[in-house]
Amino acid sequence: MKCNFDQQQLLDDNTEKDFNINGTSEFSLFNCTVTSAYDKSGRIGKDPLIGAKVDNNIHQVFPKIVDLDVDIQLRKSSIYGMTLAVLFENGELAFQGTLQSNVLAQDVWRKSICIDTTFLTNSSHYLGSNTVSVLSNVQWGDTTVGSTVLAELKSTAEANGGNLSISMTLYRYTRSVAAYLYTNFTLAHVIGTIGVAKPTESLNFPSSRIMSFEGVVPHAKVPLTENDSCYHFIHSKTPQYPVWMYKAPFTIYNASQQIWLSADFSNSLSHTLKGSMRYLGTLYLAVRNQNCLQLIGGPIPYREHGWNSKGGIVDYILDPLTAELLVNSPLLVVRKVSFFDIAGSLNAGVARLTACSTSNVTHFLHPMLAESQTGLYVRTMDSYVGRLEYNQTMTVRILLTKFGKPASNASVHVFHDTYTPVLPPDGVKPESNQTLTDENGIATFIFRANNIPFPRRYPTLQCNNSTYTLPIDGQVYMFSYYAEGTPVDYNRTVATIINDIAILGYSYYSPSQPYTWKKDVEPIFSQYERLNPVMKPIVRLGSYRDVTLNHNLKLLYYAMSLDINHPSYMPVTRDLSPTKKSVILQWLQNPIYDSDSSVRTVPRSADGGGTRYIPPIRCRSSAIESQHPVASDPYFSSIFKSSVRENSKRTTEGDCTVEKLKENLQVGVQLEFATLPPYLTALYSIKEGCNSEIRKLIRSVAMQEMIHMAQVANILIAIGGVPRIDSKETVPSYPTVGLPGNVLPNLTVTLEKLTLQHVYKVFMGIEVPYNNSVDNNIGGQIAENTIGQFYDSIAQCIRSLGDGIFNKSTANKQIQWPWPTKIGRVFIVTDVSSAVKGIQEIIEQGEGASPFDPTQGDTSSLAHFYKFEEIVCQKHLVKTIDGNYAYDGADIPFDELGVWPMKDGPSSKDIPPENNCYTEARAFHSAFRALLRNIQDVFSGHINGDTGMMSSITIMESMAVHARKLMWTKINPHDESSCGPVWDYEWTTPPTVAENQ
Repeated sequence: MKCNFDQQQLLDDNTEKDFNINGTSEFSLFNCTVTSAYDKSGRIGKDPLIGAKVDNNIHQVFPKIVDLDVDIQLRKSSIYGMTLAVLFENGELAFQGTLQSNVLAQDVWRKSICIDTTFLTNSSHYLGSNTVSVLSNVQWGDTTVGSTVLAELKSTAEANGGNLSISMTLYRYTRSVAAYLYTNFTLAHVIGTIGVAKPTESLNFPSSRIMSFEGVVPHAKVPLTENDSCYHFIHSKTPQYPVWMYKAPFTIYNASQQIWLSADFSNSLSHTLKGSMRYLGTLYLAVRNQNCLQLIGGPIPYREHGWNSKGGIVDYILDPLTAELLVNSPLLVVRKVSFFDIAGSLNAGVARLTACSTSNVTHFLHPMLAESQTGLYVRTMDSYVGRLEYNQTMTVRILLTKFGKPASNASVHVFHDTYTPVLPPDGVKPESNQTLTDENGIATFIFRANNIPFPRRYPTLQCNNSTYTLPIDGQVYMFSYYAEGTPVDYNRTVATIINDIAILGYSYYSPSQPYTWKKDVEPIFSQYERLNPVMKPIVRLGSYRDVTLNHNLKLLYYAMSLDINHPSYMPVTRDLSPTKKSVILQWLQNPIYDSDSSVRTVPRSADGGGTRYIPPIRCRSSAIESQHPVASDPYFSSIFKSSVRENSKRTTEGDCTVEKLKENLQVGVQLEFATLPPYLTALYSIKEGCNSEIRKLIRSVAMQEMIHMAQVANILIAIGGVPRIDSKETVPSYPTVGLPGNVLPNLTVTLEKLTLQHVYKVFMGIEVPYNNSVDNNIGGQIAENTIGQFYDSIAQCIRSLGDGIFNKSTANKQIQWPWPTKIGRVFIVTDVSSAVKGIQEIIEQGEGASPFDPTQGDTSSLAHFYKFEEIVCQKHLVKTIDGNYAYDGADIPFDELGVWPMKDGPSSKDIPPENNCYTEARAFHSAFRALLRNIQDVFSGHINGDTGMMSSITIMESMAVHARKLMWTKINPHDESSCGPVWDYEWTTPPTVAENQ
């Protein structure tokens, strides 16, 4: 993948080389629940917390999983921006907290062993990994709902600093060639535990002790049958046993006047490729008592049903003798082996021990895992991954314990691990290579970055032996560490997986002012565009014209100003040095093209080709003002037949009261929202680089619909109401006949890919102007129940009720729209005048200043109806010499091949789990629900309006990425139709699937 940094070479997007050209870097939890719970006395069978949903970022875009560097992948990939939430079955919050950014693969091993990898495209299929971190900024829900576990968890956490500890074990990572070609996503299983984090514990390795396979390999012989993959794996080679078990952290503690031992086996046991636990025989925990082993409790129940539902955690109550032995003796996991099975040469060199309680020796006990003989356990106290600029420092604390107790005055060493040589070798160095632990068992090291040149140099030829340098910023330096009294080899084995400290030192950078596109920004942005093409539908980072569009300048400045741990932070790869980021942020506020130019525009490129469409009659008119759409077009006339008028009644009709007005304004919020899924679905269906003018027109309308929703919400807030957006009643079920508020009751609104017919029948139908002054022989109120008429009635009611209904103290709770006013304005409402101004802008932007004026009142921008009519007519609407309007401007070509063949009407009820669309559709749906929750928080005043709306915009951009991935994903290999975004409020399992569950 690193060779893709060389822009002189063709981009290699071969997925088998671990470069996903369409990757989003997202990490998310799906279908996760609380499966068991423990209070202070032990595991309990019933609690409201059991069955609760475990979710993440319910109000934000998805968290991101990011490599530290292109040369250090997997081992140092970290999760950024995760807010983990536990929700009761009724949707109410139990608790949520912010995950401290941490390495995902702290402990990696071949969890699925003896696998013939010739049919696998990625070695990660058989890997398992564990990560531990802290949830901070914990927010608690109602702890009086009867959950003993929740109440105790909160009280214990608050007594220990307020943070929670979380452990996640991932395994069965899957990306088969067949599935990946059509889905572009990867999957894994996850089990984990959440508990209280104590200030004295290590961030990454909170357990006070650990057992490992080191020193006990080879493992004892495991009985195999001929249909077991390991049978042929072993017997076809020189006898060599795999690592059957991995590490198992454990803690001994006092609770409820008893001594407990809690061991975590979630990442310790091997399994088959299909996911079932591999049978290793009968396993026990044990501790040495002179010449025999004292067994602890009964067998480890790793094969019992529900093992994963307990998180792989095993708890035992220790008797006084065993507890006393464990104070200074190592804990082991042993396997019971028959006396008659021990004689084989394959078990030569394997330890043979017996249980202390055994009088008639018919079995031996063979170690599978063991704590180190010295009891020393060394690990980092804080994060061991960092980024440094020239002359910056990073402090790393290393914790050393002995049989779970701090080991003071012990010598700890760090050294540059050169198993992968780097240049320059001293770009990052520790100020000291050795130090002593303090009374808490902590040794402190300080690392400093030196001058690292750009581009990156390599000691050997790279990229098919074509170059020694690549345009990559900085260099990564790895440092191992060990404590005296533990074998160096032991620690270095661990170091290659978990213990090495990794620091990315950035290249020295000091550009001259003024900062310009050509000199400073384009070299950086063009590289990001090449490596992250998934961003192109949002903004073309290599295009000065695209970057300097007002809304893109605002979006980029917002995203790049965020904290690096925020899920919307840019760049998502987090490999941009702070100095370079600062330069870009300053340039975004004054985007100069070149040092000798203040030009902010470059020539546009035109769409090529395009299929012609037989346009409606108004497209051929020389003066559209003389022809009202409804009067001149049979289709629009049919929407407003007399039978519809007779059977429909506007929601706004009736008594004009404050409560009635609140109801109608809530309907207005729902009405504005109802237009977004149809518009955005068509927008998402446009292929990258195609139909760009049409894309621009639809996007501008969708953005203004969000403004309209915010404006209606402001009016509702100003009169004492709270807008509701995150509710089943607000989100329509498509297809729908009519819009909320009985608006356009004869119009069928569907979710379809972009076609001119769809724009004509649905989009123009939604935005059709109303008119009360058309020729009498047409019946007067032709376009009855339009959006404009709905809002006109609301405006009349507001005028009637007067200024007394408005509470000026609500102004600070109202929404400030973050985009430039060119797109539209959101008025802060304090009286009749400001409320009516907002409503008038909604009407003019949607239908026009009047039935015969296609503009938005005091601006030259066209109203929505006429923007859509431009698409249908495939011509821009222009003012003619005689002062009329006609579709006689520049072409707006439509290319049918530039639209993805999405199957119309996407819905969760049509997408079973085995469908190619399922996972990406679930990802889109989760982002959609996060959008609803985020907007609801803004409307309810829980988060700042400006910040909240910017967050909403970033969530919508994330939705766009998932929607477009859906668009290029075939429903099945034999069907040309592709998937589409799911806008259902609740994900509905297809009936045939639900019946089989």
